[in-house]
Amino acid sequence: MSSEPARDSAAASADTSKCPVPHGAQGMLDETSKAVLTKLAQSRSENITSLGAETIHPFLAAPSQRDYTEACTYWDYIHPETLTSLQSGREGKGLNHHDEHLFIIVHQVFELWFKQVLHDLDYTIETLLSPDARRDEWHLATSRLRRAHEILRISMPTFEALAKHHDPQDFLEYRWALSPASGFQSAQFRILELRFGITEKQRKCEFVGDYRDAFITKLADKTQVFDEAETQPTLKEAVMSWLDRIELDHLDTFFTAFLDAKSAEHNHQISELRAALDELDAVAPSIDVDAKLLKQMLHKEKRNLAARIEASTEQWHALERFYADPRLGRARKAATFLLTFRHYSNFIDLADTVQHALDFEAAFVLWRTHHARMVERMIGRRHGTGGSSGMDYLDDTTRYRVFKDLAFVRSIALPASMFPSVVSLFD
Repeated sequence: MSSEPARDSAAASADTSKCPVPHGAQGMLDETSKAVLTKLAQSRSENITSLGAETIHPFLAAPSQRDYTEACTYWDYIHPETLTSLQSGREGKGLNHHDEHLFIIVHQVFELWFKQVLHDLDYTIETLLSPDARRDEWHLATSRLRRAHEILRISMPTFEALAKHHDPQDFLEYRWALSPASGFQSAQFRILELRFGITEKQRKCEFVGDYRDAFITKLADKTQVFDEAETQPTLKEAVMSWLDRIELDHLDTFFTAFLDAKSAEHNHQISELRAALDELDAVAPSIDVDAKLLKQMLHKEKRNLAARIEASTEQWHALERFYADPRLGRARKAATFLLTFRHYSNFIDLADTVQHALDFEAAFVLWRTHHARMVERMIGRRHGTGGSSGMDYLDDTTRYRVFKDLAFVRSIALPASMFPSVVSLFD
């Protein structure tokens, strides 16, 4: 019987523990109540941890393999104190202007987004290059590629925090303190360019040597971060390698029909242009204008038509060379097939990989365009603090392209309705 009051006391303590303990009342709790509260806290932590463990992705290690010794807290997991302590200005000596705080945070936000984009690109590239990856793993890689380009898109409005809510005149109050630093010195953005597939040959560099020179100062050499990135496979290489390997039923049948259709399209165009040339000679006698003027008009029109015939012929030869390439020809055929039949259930997930590769490039170009327009508003046509030409350099970078193969496919594509004999094979 002596144990009954203890159970009642414990039960009563457990009931009262559902309510917050008033501030300053902790010292009034007896040892039994403290033990009950501690046990409840541990139980709550274990239940939440268990609940979370059930949703962990199967590709990750089981929770039991992680050596966690303490209950998880927001501040230990997210580290907000660390993040919010990193806006102390140059050399930690404080800010030169109230809005410098905003300027720093905007750039730090972009660096965090770059890290996530690189994290997703790493997975996508590795999966697409793996010869053992399954179709469901390709789908997961594609979803992460989509997330990467969506992150670039949703990050663009962040520029408005500066473009719309930071007066350019206020920026001049502290811009002097930023020299010779430059956004060009964002190592993550340079690595993102490399992992995407932008080559040194494509890059416009306004420094002596190559882009690495911007990362060498009197105090430090930060170029070692690029050593690994420059040797790693790129997203472009991964996508083209994947296209070269994937099995596509009826690809050869489609491509034969595709070339026949493009040939017929080309021949029809040439016939129309030549007919237009012949018609000029036929109608010339009926045109009531000065003979000299008529001769000039005919010469100009014939020259234009001849140029169009020559251009059309060269386009046809370019198409033949495009698909005959011994290294990339098969991948280009596969891309053409998938973009043609991307709405058919057999190929939706595969075509999405090609589409999201193009979407990533579009988002990358748009990001650079938004950045350039923001900079133009803030500093006009001034030179950059790092020594670049400023707007001229930024506008040039918006012309970088990686997936030229896929873009060319778009330029010569034909509608799926032109290939009913191929579509009938899908059922």
